[in-house]
Amino acid sequence: MQWCIHLWTEDGASSAIHESIGDAIMDAAMSPQHLHRLGIITDKELFSNSFDQFLLLKQALTKLPEIPFSLVMDKYRWDIFRGKITGDKLNSAYWKMSERIRGVVAPEQRGEEFFDAAGKFHISDNTPYIRNMMERGASITWSEALKIVVGKGTITTKPLLEYYKPIYRYLENYIKLYKIPVGW
Repeated sequence: MQWCIHLWTEDGASSAIHESIGDAIMDAAMSPQHLHRLGIITDKELFSNSFDQFLLLKQALTKLPEIPFSLVMDKYRWDIFRGKITGDKLNSAYWKMSERIRGVVAPEQRGEEFFDAAGKFHISDNTPYIRNMMERGASITWSEALKIVVGKGTITTKPLLEYYKPIYRYLENYIKLYKIPVGW
């Protein structure tokens, strides 16, 4: 397929390939079947529903917070490039965006003498989080590439919500049972 050629550059694999391979290895290493082969879990644990829920919860806690974090990191970078964030507001803009999108605030008052977002390598190295799998100037848009790869040119959260539905139900019941406040 034509989109595959954009994953490889003159210098080797693109950063999207590196991260995809890393994610695939991590997912495989944490699969119940692999843990069973290593003797970390027993047959009983491997085939129990509670272990499946534990693994799904672990995966959800690992993967889902990354979505709004990645959005903040890239939106922050994009807003700097567009001039919406100026040099005298780098830190306050980052924390304001982080609170609005992620619900996360700075652990203490942080002035403009700090540059907290640069603590993440992707910011100081100008490495995008949200990758469109194509080089700049490619002949097709990301939505056209998505249509080639998966047959649809739009993104929806429906499959993600369906996949995590068992954990969502469990957490909903847990929140009701213990009257835990939700939101920020």
